[in-house]
Order: sequence, then structure tokens, then C-alpha cells
Amino acid sequence: MGTAGGSSGTGGGAGGGAAGADADCAPTPLVKRRIVRLDTNQVVNSVAALMGAGVAAEAVADDNIEPRTLRDFPPLASGSAMTVTSFDLYDRVARKVGEHVLEEFDTETGCGTTPTEACARDYLLEFAERAFRRPLVDAERESFLTVYDECKGFGGTVPEAVQHGVCAVLDSPGFLYRTELGEGDSTEPEILLASYELASELAYFLTDAPPDGELLEAAARGELSSPDEIGEHAVRLLSTAAGRATFEAAMTSYFRLGVVTYVVIDPESVPGIVPSTGLFESMAREGELFFRETLWTGDFRDLLVSRRAYVNDSLATPIYGVPAPTDVDADGFGPVVLPEIRAEILTSSPLLTMSSRSNGPSVVGRGLLVNAALACQMNPPFPEGEDFPSTMPDPNATEREKAAWRAEQAVCAGCHVLFDSFGLALDVFDAVGRERDSDLSGRPIDPAVTLPEIFDNREVSGPAEMAAVIAESPVFKACLAMSFMNYAFADESRGSARAPLPNQPAESCMVDEVVRAFDESGDPSFSSLLVQIARSPALRLRQGDP
Repeated sequence: MGTAGGSSGTGGGAGGGAAGADADCAPTPLVKRRIVRLDTNQVVNSVAALMGAGVAAEAVADDNIEPRTLRDFPPLASGSAMTVTSFDLYDRVARKVGEHVLEEFDTETGCGTTPTEACARDYLLEFAERAFRRPLVDAERESFLTVYDECKGFGGTVPEAVQHGVCAVLDSPGFLYRTELGEGDSTEPEILLASYELASELAYFLTDAPPDGELLEAAARGELSSPDEIGEHAVRLLSTAAGRATFEAAMTSYFRLGVVTYVVIDPESVPGIVPSTGLFESMAREGELFFRETLWTGDFRDLLVSRRAYVNDSLATPIYGVPAPTDVDADGFGPVVLPEIRAEILTSSPLLTMSSRSNGPSVVGRGLLVNAALACQMNPPFPEGEDFPSTMPDPNATEREKAAWRAEQAVCAGCHVLFDSFGLALDVFDAVGRERDSDLSGRPIDPAVTLPEIFDNREVSGPAEMAAVIAESPVFKACLAMSFMNYAFADESRGSARAPLPNQPAESCMVDEVVRAFDESGDPSFSSLLVQIARSPALRLRQGDP
């Protein structure tokens, strides 16, 4: 997790000088002016918007495209730099789309079997404008018509000239990147994004795809200048299938639940269970269905306190100890109510399994996951060399005894006190998420813990009570707001919503403003939180050049 700088914003922006901001919030500078690369899923979705889903699927049929549920969070966690591997993929896509246009020329262009130059050139420029998600400038028109003319000059036909023009468009920075350079004098401290830039930012944030016609028309009319105008489009986009699928996948990647399909569990550590690929795939599907059924209704805190899960026969009784669902979908998944010790998402089989070791559950691994995902605390690096303790605890000690030993080591205590309690509360579940009251050696497990200071040192009796305390804490709300603001920014290398100290998400002025607006909206849904993020001045303003 990176950090944002500490200088104050100004005026009506997102920094410490923002109107109405709490006096004690940490000034968080605006994100700098930048150019943002589309990630692979967004490139494919953009091709689908231009050519149809079938053409896009065919263009990547020979490539192993990582699903959205496994990608980084935020999407460009490694930055906006284009790699050779990525560009090679995008170039193959461009060539395949060009070949499709050549093969289906009349259907795609409407120029007939004996096309005129005028019709072909008009189609190419219209295609480029849709691909660039904004009107073209004169130099861009000239560039693509030059490609067209050069192909004709080498003896190409009109359809072949269009084919090469289409390839040039899809290989262009105007298609593969989006700008956040803004309007006006770049030396001003705050710069408003241009209307088409804002339309693209909103669309890729909320739907993982380019702006639709309605959003582009609003940009053309200058109707994306106020929070209310932006909010209306955010509500509309989040009600679409694309909007919902985007955040169901984003939440899966945020908790890294898709990783469960790659887990290896020693059968001896889970007696009575065969840890198979099929079981892990069922767990992954459980996580996806939970988000699909929970994100869009009710309260955002249901993510942590709901006891409703969506499982099949291989998970219901073997993992959760409940009867198999009776109202099932085509894949055999249906809703069940879990025992009182459970609380989604913390006690779900995919989360508990992916945070285990191969030979059993991991108190530290589960604690680190909760620490990062629900409190947005920075997880520390593992101590190395001379810093590592020279003595180790008895390998046969209980997990609670090991945690007590870590608390006594100077190099360990300062970090482990922040997260071990989370893992100890979850140790009442085995490596595949089954409830247990004793470890593999038959020793009883006590899930009662005192939570760390960030959750007010609250004493809880076990996982469900821990989840309830976290869900009600302002820390969790601020963490969720900060995380999805940074998801909207996609690439944090030129700024983010993090406070100067990344362990303090609630103190970021950017986050503070969003949380306040969320509370004042009176709508506690996850959708409402996303709408307030979209309305935030932090998304439509950028730092000027010094």
C-alpha cells in the first residue's frame, strides 16, 4: 500500500482546505494531471462496445485473458506503463478486428460492395471518434486519413485501406489510454477535467467500459459539471448489468477470493474432506454469488454481518453444517442461513481457505487479510536477518501460545498486536472453513479476543461478534470508501485518497468528505457509497503543474 503526500489542497478541492472538511482530517493533495492506460479487460470491453461482444471475444480467443476477479486492486496497481507483452496483445486484437472489418466490410461500414472513397473515409473517421471516446482533433483526422491514403498508394483496395486504418486506430494512444489533463491554465492549483475526460473516468470506474451514448451526449452538452449531474449518471450506470458485474468482480478481487482456486490443502489437515479443484471452484462461485446478491440491496454492513450464503451440496453440509439449499439455480447453488457463529464475508469458505496454509489455518495470514481489507492498515514486511528473533516458540504450542510469544518479542510485538487477534478469532475454523472447537491435536480453541486499538480494544466472544464490531466502526466505512476511491483512480502512482500515514484512512480529507456525504444521503447501501465517490471533487479535479 502506497502513501499520498501531505500538502494541503486548496479552495473547493479535496484537500485540507475543502469547505466543510473536519478540522482534524489529514490534508490529502489532489491526484496529479496524468494519462491513464486502460487495462486489458477495459481494452476488450472497449472493442466490444465498438464492434460487438462476439467480435471482441473472437479477437482474444487465442489469448489467456485474466478474469477481472483475479486482477490487481486497484486495476493498475503496478502503474500505467505499457509493457511489451501488453502492447503485443493489443496489436493482435487490432489486427483481428481489422481483418473482421475487411471480411464483413459491407455489414460493418454500410458502404456497399463497391464503396466510394467518401463513404470509406467517413466510416474510418467515425470509427476513430467512437474509439477515442471524444471528438477528434485535426491532426488525428489527418493521421488516420494518411494511413488510408498510403495503403491505397501501395495498391490496396478501399476495404483494405479501411482495414489498416482501423488497425491504426486501435493501436493508437487515443484508444489505449485516457487523459486526465484538464482544461484551462495548467499552472492553476486545481484543474477541472474536460467533460469528455470526466465521462471516460466515470464510465471506466463504474462499468469497466467506455462511455455510453447518453454519457457522451451529456459531455458534449457540458452537463457533467455539477455533483448532481454526475450523480444522476452514476445511479444510472450502477443500475446496468455492466455496472453491477464490475463491482461484483472488483469486490472479489479486493478480498482475493478468486485465488482460492489455486490453493493447495493437505488432506491430512482437513480430515473427512477431499480438497479438490471442484471444491475450490465451488468456493469461488460462492463468493461471487454472495456479492451479486448482497451488494445491491440493504446496508453496506451486510458484507460483514449477513448470515446468508449461496452454496451447493458440496459446501452446505460438508463445510457449513447446514442442509443443502432447495431453491437452486442451474448450477445447483441456492441460499442458506448459516449458524450464528458465522458472519459473511469474514467466515466464508473462500476467504478462510485462501488465507490458510497448505497444512492448516493461518492465524497470521487471516489476521493480515482482515487488517488490510477491513481496516486499511499497512501490513508490515517480514523481519529478516539480525532483526529476526534468535529463538522460536515450541512448534507444538497452540496458536494462542504462539501469539503470546510473538507479543513478547520486541521485533514482533509492535506489528502482531495490530492483527493477531483477528486471526485468533477466526482460528475456530479449519483450513477449508469448517467450524471446529479444537485443533488437530485435540486442544480446545477459544475464539474470544481483545481487538486492537483501532477497534477500541473491544472484547469479543468470537467471529460473529468481531464482524459486528468492525461493521459498525467508522474505520471500516472509511476503509471501504478509500479503497473504492482508489479503485476509481485506477493508478495510484500520481496520487490517491490515502492519508499521509496509510494506516489512517479515516483521517484523509478526501475520504472524510465522501463518508460525510454518504452519511448525509441517508442511504446506507454500497451503491450509495459509490455514487458519493463519483460525486466527489477529488474525481473531477487534478493538481496543476507547479
